[in-house]
Amino acid sequence: MLFLSLALSLLLSNAFARTIKLSSRSELLQDLAKGAEALQDFADETFDATVFALTYGLPLLGFVKEFNGAQGLAVLGTNKLHTVGQISASTASTVVAPNFDTIYAIAALDLAAQDVVITLPPIEPDRFYLFAFYDPFGDVFTNLGSVDGNATGRYLLRPSSRWNTTASAAGAFANSSTEYQGYIDSPTLDVTLLVRIELKNNSTDVAYVDKYLDQANLTTTNQHPAIASPLTPNDFAGLSNSTALSILQLTARLHERNPPESPVFNGIVSMLLERAGIFNSSYYEPPNVNLTLALETASTAVNASAAQFTRPLSNGWTVFDSPIQGSFQNGENILARALIAETTYLANTADQALYIEPGTPTTLEADQAYLLTFFGKPPVQSDGFWSVTMYGPDRYPIPNPLDIFSLGDRSNITYPDGTPVYGKVGGVNATSADEEFQILIQPADKAPPANWTSNWLPAPAGGGNFDLICMFLAGLVCLFMKGVKANPYSTSPPLRSDVLSS
Repeated sequence: MLFLSLALSLLLSNAFARTIKLSSRSELLQDLAKGAEALQDFADETFDATVFALTYGLPLLGFVKEFNGAQGLAVLGTNKLHTVGQISASTASTVVAPNFDTIYAIAALDLAAQDVVITLPPIEPDRFYLFAFYDPFGDVFTNLGSVDGNATGRYLLRPSSRWNTTASAAGAFANSSTEYQGYIDSPTLDVTLLVRIELKNNSTDVAYVDKYLDQANLTTTNQHPAIASPLTPNDFAGLSNSTALSILQLTARLHERNPPESPVFNGIVSMLLERAGIFNSSYYEPPNVNLTLALETASTAVNASAAQFTRPLSNGWTVFDSPIQGSFQNGENILARALIAETTYLANTADQALYIEPGTPTTLEADQAYLLTFFGKPPVQSDGFWSVTMYGPDRYPIPNPLDIFSLGDRSNITYPDGTPVYGKVGGVNATSADEEFQILIQPADKAPPANWTSNWLPAPAGGGNFDLICMFLAGLVCLFMKGVKANPYSTSPPLRSDVLSS
């Protein structure tokens, strides 16, 4: 079974195998009656189960942050679409690793006592748009949008058949009816709807996207008896300042509403959570369990899994493996899920977007710069676009005086001779040429040379660590990038950089 191999590699402990054999607290009490040796076994197994619970529940921190905690959820409410608007450094906390070429809208959907009707208004055919439906752990179970060619109109989101409703398999579209274009069957009662609409420019196009989102209605309809208590701000309130303890508290509060899709896996998870002290929707901290060490153990395993779940591209770039980007084998691949939750919570699935990153850490000294060299224009579908975005190590934008956070096919980037790569720059129209061009990355407190202002992306002032993501929405291929390399310079950057080997 997939879970067993993942869990064993995750916990790095033979004692974890013993945990799986225990089915209830009554067995734990029987073990405790056996004496000191059994007591040690109980402590080992409880620690291992706690490591599992922390890894399993870690993405729920992203779920809380996405809605700005209890206070944010109280303002936003449930089953209401909230337009985030154009991302800036001050508003970017809503989305991890945000894209600056889209306008976002978000909703916390609660299916405990009602279904939700989503209306997709008509939209022009060459514009990327995506309505992505996630469980609280960041697992996408349905996409509606331009890439999949979904029809505009009304869709009914409802709990799947696991909740004893008339729905079918989770995430599947049932046959459409005269009333709905289709039915979306959710495996969980709590759902995040994240809407992304392409922004073609930063002026007149904002009004177009805002108008579109005003027409993207959410309405509720009562078509099933109450399955569970509703999602409320209290579910996010009163969390411990301890990261480990807050993960366990959230897992306890949300598990029954959002269990794993597979009944077999759900049984194993519930048993292990109970061993860790989670039952009756509460967390009861077992004695003599070092939560700090348990979180360190879980974090080490998650970070080490990056090599397992990413694959190298040419020239030193890496990308998440397609099967685990935004979709984690029905929630059973908890290592991959935790890894992406820490770096790109609510990532798109690979059919919608690619996230290309340098395979080694990126950092700059105060007198260094990076040159990013492209073979030519990145290929995308008719409704696709690309951008290179600068983030801090926390995956949020780095403030800078010019509010420049990304460059891409909507930017005024130029070829070395000053000819625009796209659109029009300084009255000069782009040609049909598809040639090599570069982007200069340097500390924000270093003014760019005059011939680089259109191709300049600021890094942290004074140098430091940063994250760089080359994002392709509806992209076709990403192997055209020559690579990234730091190049010291004094008065001016080199016209070309050395590149990583192919």
